[in-house]
Amino acid sequence: MSEKSPILKVFGEYPKTKVIDFLLSSSESDFSLTDIAEKSGVGRTTLYQFFYSLVEQNVVIETRKIGRAKLYKVNLESQLVQSIIELSQKESDKSKSKDMLKDFSYV
Repeated sequence: MSEKSPILKVFGEYPKTKVIDFLLSSSESDFSLTDIAEKSGVGRTTLYQFFYSLVEQNVVIETRKIGRAKLYKVNLESQLVQSIIELSQKESDKSKSKDMLKDFSYV
């Protein structure tokens, strides 16, 4: 079993969290809604229920169109996204510190 990302540890494994986590882990790429649903493990119907609120909140931006398909990526310039990244980094650092302490406790 793979370890949960810091974002999923902090916010839980909810559909919206899974989508944000996936987009942050692939922040250099853009994806169609079908790809986002598939790669984040969220059903398309569920994704459609909240995805456009992420666009309205400027968490996700439309990057281009290929035919009729619109492609999206996480908006790294968004203050909210930057806060999520910062929180994720702090949680990751905290987890690493705990792991180091465990390693030293066996010495």
